Amino acid sequence: MIRNEILNLIRDEGDFSRADLRKVIQKNDPNYNFNNLSTLLESYLQKNLIKKIDKDKYVVVSDNKPYTYQLSQELKEIQDFLAEQYPTIKFQVWEFSQLNEFLNHLLANKTYVVEVEAMFVESFFDILKEKFNSVLLKPTNEEFYRYAEWGTIVVKKLISESPSEIDTPHQIRLEKLLVDLIADKFTSSLINNSEIDSIYEYCFKQYKIDEKKLMRYARRRNAQKKIEAVLHAVKGKGTYD
Repeated sequence: MIRNEILNLIRDEGDFSRADLRKVIQKNDPNYNFNNLSTLLESYLQKNLIKKIDKDKYVVVSDNKPYTYQLSQELKEIQDFLAEQYPTIKFQVWEFSQLNEFLNHLLANKTYVVEVEAMFVESFFDILKEKFNSVLLKPTNEEFYRYAEWGTIVVKKLISESPSEIDTPHQIRLEKLLVDLIADKFTSSLINNSEIDSIYEYCFKQYKIDEKKLMRYARRRNAQKKIEAVLHAVKGKGTYD
């Protein structure tokens, strides 16, 4: 079982104890390694996915919240460097470890991604190459896995109409990430396709998702039908704007 599946199952229990959590997991996955139970609980608490309401009593945080991600020190250095060099150019950054909240098979590869308007892709590549050791320009999946090192920076095209946040314009919005996990060849290659439904279910239960932005960007990426199919599987019948 993956962490978000466990969270969704225990959510229906109301308040729960460690023993309740163990029972829910045991019922759905008899082979689960219960040596990880304390680490699992601590992870939920640190991410504010559950809160402690009494001694050995917890409850899932039910109110959806805006998605935020704390950039690693290395990615923040990259972002700040580019913002200083190119203050007027639209670009966004993210890192592989950003996906680990949603995944069963965690990404151990420390890689940073810079997406920038098409006309500036090579300029960004050149200036990053002068400052950082390992930078790849629009690599194919084969090229990435052949040449990437620990801490590699990937520079690729930022699709026009990519959603962005006013307060954090250089950070990727969750709506864009969700679409790219399906529509972008590079990003989608990082995960197992079988995890898509559980990723979407987890994100819609935990975070505020702007479905209009999600579908607008999906249409821009010619992925509207694919996204609608996933939303139908996760949320049931409905019309998605």
